[in-house]
Amino acid sequence: MTDTVEPGGAGRTISRRTVAKGAAWSVPAVLIAKSTPALAASPPIVIDFGDSTACKLPGNSWGSAGYNKGYVLWGQFVNTLDTTVSFRVTNIVVGGVDQCLVGVTDPSLASPCPPQTIDCITLAPGQEKVYGVFSNASTDSSSTDVAVTVEYWVNESSCGAAGSGQIGVTSGNVVGQSWTTPQGGGSCKFPFPENQMCLTPPSATAAGC
Repeated sequence: MTDTVEPGGAGRTISRRTVAKGAAWSVPAVLIAKSTPALAASPPIVIDFGDSTACKLPGNSWGSAGYNKGYVLWGQFVNTLDTTVSFRVTNIVVGGVDQCLVGVTDPSLASPCPPQTIDCITLAPGQEKVYGVFSNASTDSSSTDVAVTVEYWVNESSCGAAGSGQIGVTSGNVVGQSWTTPQGGGSCKFPFPENQMCLTPPSATAAGC
């Protein structure tokens, strides 16, 4: 069983083994209890945590953008179905603590900068693509367990009204490293070459975070 990979991380076809790897991380029961609604369905949109990275956005570096203990998950989002799925991220939990969701961005776009956040994402059958999930909180944004909640619509090319879709959670663990300067800096591993990315995060203040 093999994977085929296109440049830039988009449009990849992955094996069931790879999907299972991303879904197999164990998460404390309290984390699942906080982030999973009753009777939640297994989501067709999962995150391949083996191919995901993360950055911390500490307030001493990014306070001007409204961050206190900020965090971004560069998540490899995967559509595991053979049909189109549209979804929106509705919540992110880091280390068992609910974060304020600043927004989701496409790091493959260097303009505009700061980036525009995306409300609805549509993935083709089997498609995999990197998105940045930005959050802010009053607690430490160190490396730890991560759980992302999505609302999704199967066989739809757009998202419906909030609350009209199905809810699912994908969980894993990513090491968070420092993103400390306006030029990127720190030790964070970015998903694309720095000269091909906007390295200014979206405003947490504008998002009410």
